[in-house]
Amino acid sequence: MSGYLFFDRLILSIVTVFCFLEGTHFLDEVNDRPWETNLSNKMIYLIASLFIVLGFFTGTYLSAVVSWKLFPLVITGTVFPPLYGLEFFNELFHNLYFFSITWGGLPYLGGYLVQEPKLGLVSLMISFAVSINSGIIYILYQNTKKTETKTLAWRVLKLQILFWNIWVISLLLNEII
Repeated sequence: MSGYLFFDRLILSIVTVFCFLEGTHFLDEVNDRPWETNLSNKMIYLIASLFIVLGFFTGTYLSAVVSWKLFPLVITGTVFPPLYGLEFFNELFHNLYFFSITWGGLPYLGGYLVQEPKLGLVSLMISFAVSINSGIIYILYQNTKKTETKTLAWRVLKLQILFWNIWVISLLLNEII
């Protein structure tokens, strides 16, 4: 790694990922209302579109400033929310594997590439580990949703996400330092 943490890039990459994932959350609400909102579908599409467009523009800006190697991840972040959230093609993209990669490995990889536009074996291994963790979160949520209240599922998920984020950040900082 470069030995320097670019905070402006870090903030913009967090905004980019947040926008793509929130766009997905809102699109997922169209079919089965997992978040139980009372918004109309028209409003949901509008909010989701705004998030995805903002994610696209911040990601494109980062690609232009840092490296165009990031741009395929930006396109992925723009295309995958509708595929996952709207459950196109008989839910082909609404599954454990797709979730694991798009909600775990790719955001980590994008955040890594924003700091250091060179991929190494360690960064790919960490990206894979984050994908596995996202898969565990997906399975945990699906199983808990069937048996317990969503409140319990979200408490467990938030703790697990916090733990893994701290772990990934510590690995990333070890590469920087």
